[in-house]
This record gives sequence, structure tokens and C-alpha cells, in this order.
Amino acid sequence: DSVAQLVSETILSLRCFLIDQKVKEFQQETLQNKGNVNRNILEEVKEYSGLKMLLSRKLNRVL
Repeated sequence: DSVAQLVSETILSLRCFLIDQKVKEFQQETLQNKGNVNRNILEEVKEYSGLKMLLSRKLNRVL
């Protein structure tokens, strides 16, 4: 049981890390566009943030 739980937690943590990386990519893209924030980018960041919150709840973490 504990091995399965650790594997699950590791996978969820990795997903959180990848979400953070994706949000950083969006930040860089926005900076390259000289601050012109695209509505699609904002929507994607919002969706990724919601996903990260869901993953954090599964990991029993507080954001």
C-alpha cells in the first residue's frame, strides 16, 4: 500500500511541477509580446491553476 501511495504522490507532484513550467512558458510568451496579454493565455493559465488546486487537494497540500 505504501509503495502505491508514494508512486501516486510522486506522479501528482510531477504533474504540479509540469503545470508550473507551463505557466512560466506563458509568462515568457507574454513578456515577448511586450505585455499584450492574450485572452486565450489567461484562460489557459486559469485552467492550469484550477488543475493544480485539484492535484494539491489530492496531495493534501495547501496553496
